[in-house]
Amino acid sequence: MVENNNLKKEKIRFVRQDTNKTKRLKKIWRKPKGLQSKLRLGKKGHARTPSQGYRSPRSVRLKESTKLVHNLNDLENVERIIIASTVGLRKKVDLVKKAKELKIKILNLKDVDKFLKDVEEKLSKKKEVKKTREAKKQKTKDELEKKEAVKEEKSEEEEKKEVSKKLTEGVKQKPVEAVAEKAPTQQIQRATAPKQK
Repeated sequence: MVENNNLKKEKIRFVRQDTNKTKRLKKIWRKPKGLQSKLRLGKKGHARTPSQGYRSPRSVRLKESTKLVHNLNDLENVERIIIASTVGLRKKVDLVKKAKELKIKILNLKDVDKFLKDVEEKLSKKKEVKKTREAKKQKTKDELEKKEAVKEEKSEEEEKKEVSKKLTEGVKQKPVEAVAEKAPTQQIQRATAPKQK
């Protein structure tokens, strides 16, 4: 029986139409859509176009042990995994570490150690930024509290000064009872319109 590795076909590099004629076109495959395009029509003597015939056998393409992983429970009895794109960064780090322990190959990560190092750096920078922000907030809060305390002290001092000024002014205040006794009790007559007959 032939080994699976020998069954896997070589990757053919399909090139975009007219990349040899113009510099601006990159050598990345794009489907030809021109009406008279000989490449689209598959004429003899022109470049190859992607088709199912170039595909490797299913046994080689997808091994049964390959699995799409969303959480740590999915890492059981697996040789190769693909971490789902919906998995967040923190959970992804946990998955990668666990896979590294169990010696499971991750297909959508080239270098596991580099990935872990980059993530650690990113998280540490994030923590530093957060700390500096919190320190700034606390500093501004303390300054505001100090200013408010100073304002309150000043306002209390000003009130005391005003009260002392009123008391120390040369104006003699008459007692309230004496003023009430001397005030004559007059009846106020209001003007009314004359009576009509």
